[in-house]
Amino acid sequence: MSRATLHSQVQLLVEEAATAGTYVTASQRQEIDRWVKRAERAQSSESAPTAPALLAGKGPVSSKPRADADTGTAEQSNTITVWVWKDHYGGLHATDTPRPEASVRHVPLPAEAGPLQRLYGNLTRTIAEREAADGPVHTGRAAFSVRVWEKSSGELAATLTRRKGCAAVTLALPAELESLRELHDKVVAQMKAHNVARRTLTRRKNG
Repeated sequence: MSRATLHSQVQLLVEEAATAGTYVTASQRQEIDRWVKRAERAQSSESAPTAPALLAGKGPVSSKPRADADTGTAEQSNTITVWVWKDHYGGLHATDTPRPEASVRHVPLPAEAGPLQRLYGNLTRTIAEREAADGPVHTGRAAFSVRVWEKSSGELAATLTRRKGCAAVTLALPAELESLRELHDKVVAQMKAHNVARRTLTRRKNG
């Protein structure tokens, strides 16, 4: 198909996925992400460097992960996919579900023990709660923080670690057990790679 047709079809796909929200499965999100990247590669091959990126809204950004841009290799296995965008006030936002005005970012999991252990603890608790047929699900703990910022080039970036001058956004962990387990496996692999102890965080007892 032509580049224009590919662009319009992918934009429609992202809009429909945003409408579907949580009904879109993890595997479907990955497939949508692959089509978005394919359309962006097609657009970048014919556009000047100053041309706005696909689905970038008022804050033009490149949604291609750094590893892809530098080496042409596939995205890292231990990453979290987020969509980042700027509102009409210039504020930075992020979500873990597709949005038509947002750009896809593949954010590497942190190497530091603290963020990994907190995320691991949230994941193990959330999985256990959702597996318990009659147990309550404490969604207040089922989240992780993403820092988003704008580079001098106008590109939006995102990280899971602390960074000065960033806007902190709290993303809810996915509700589906399949998505939770996939993210759990990624976090466990990252912890093993950096020799981080797998321990869940417990609440401090007063007194």
